Amino acid sequence: MKSKELKDSHKAFADEYLVNGFNATQAYLKAYPDSTEEAAESSASRLLSNAKVKEYIEEQKKQIKEDAVMTKREKLKLLESWILDREERKSVRLKALEMHNKMTGDNEPEKIEHVAGIQVNYNKPE
Repeated sequence: MKSKELKDSHKAFADEYLVNGFNATQAYLKAYPDSTEEAAESSASRLLSNAKVKEYIEEQKKQIKEDAVMTKREKLKLLESWILDREERKSVRLKALEMHNKMTGDNEPEKIEHVAGIQVNYNKPE
């Protein structure tokens, strides 16, 4: 789809939605600054269901992914090579391990819940 098919305001909304981390309400407020927050919530939802806007956003996401310098898999492989390289400085290996853990979610804390005075631990599966 050519961006010409979208209204300028719809394109502005979609572009801001992509840039701000997919916050539709904030994207709507930026594209339509005279809108109230309450109106922005419902109008943003409506715009996200608009076929042309949806298609434009998906095309932009695809383009962003294609333009990425490295994929997540490539980044993980690079970090793994640094972690396992015994010739690499220890500080570099530890930082690589920390970044790898963040990317894979291994640094997330265990969930601990107290139910009726009993502590229940949820451990992440290995």
